[in-house]
Amino acid sequence: MCGRYVSTRSPEDLVQLFQVTDWRAEEALAQNWNVAPTDKVWAVLERMPPRWSGSCVRCAGAWCRPGRRT
Repeated sequence: MCGRYVSTRSPEDLVQLFQVTDWRAEEALAQNWNVAPTDKVWAVLERMPPRWSGSCVRCAGAWCRPGRRT
């Protein structure tokens, strides 16, 4: 089966990057340079817009407002 990839980021990096509020350090996964489809990997289940953005629309930019296509 194809589709293997690399998983080398530390759990601490991912916690900071995705602003995770609930994780268990004791369940940390080791680095893996050949992740198979059946291997356990980290997954983000929900991501909130950054606190500084105010809203998803402002974060995406004025050109990306609902209803605007150009």
